Amino acid sequence: MPCAPGNDARDVSAALAGRPGAYQRLVERHAAPVRAAVRRIVHDDDLAADVVQQAFVAAWQHLDAYDPERPFLAWIRRIAVNRALNVVRDRRRLEPLGDLEPPGGGPDPEQQMMQRELQAELAAAVARLPVQQRLLLALRYELNLSGADMAAILAVPAGTVKSRLHAAVARLRSTWARSPGPPSTRPGRCAPVRAAARGGRPPTPPAR
Repeated sequence: MPCAPGNDARDVSAALAGRPGAYQRLVERHAAPVRAAVRRIVHDDDLAADVVQQAFVAAWQHLDAYDPERPFLAWIRRIAVNRALNVVRDRRRLEPLGDLEPPGGGPDPEQQMMQRELQAELAAAVARLPVQQRLLLALRYELNLSGADMAAILAVPAGTVKSRLHAAVARLRSTWARSPGPPSTRPGRCAPVRAAARGGRPPTPPAR
């Protein structure tokens, strides 16, 4: 029998076989911790409930992709957290931009172009990272969550979050440094990543 905790593996198998009530048991067993994780991201009870419902629907639609050797809660939590991140990203895109041109004239066009190129390079480097590392970077540098909040969302010790985040930043730095581009841009290319390692915020990767 697969080693998913509790009765999860049995209920997943029963749900895939079409037995009534099996998937509902999974929802009832795991909805509360998933909702708590999402609530820390969206900061709204009603929105969190909507995201969790959408996540369980998506999990049902792709239940045959679930690996019973891994905990079901970790799987559904990751689906829900990714959806919550997309909700936050969409909400930010809809926020008013304010004055498009600061007093005294607009920003230097060349600097704007360089910044867009750097953001595109960094986003491409982030996209090449493993899913779990992309999630860690998004929680820390997009949402500016604390280590304690990240630990609560991912249900792992704070020390584990710290070590995994350090590994993710190191891998991002290495991946970005190896990306193709004009040699003259390479020496400074990892500066935003070093800033991220010190607690800053790198350019936001695109929603996925």
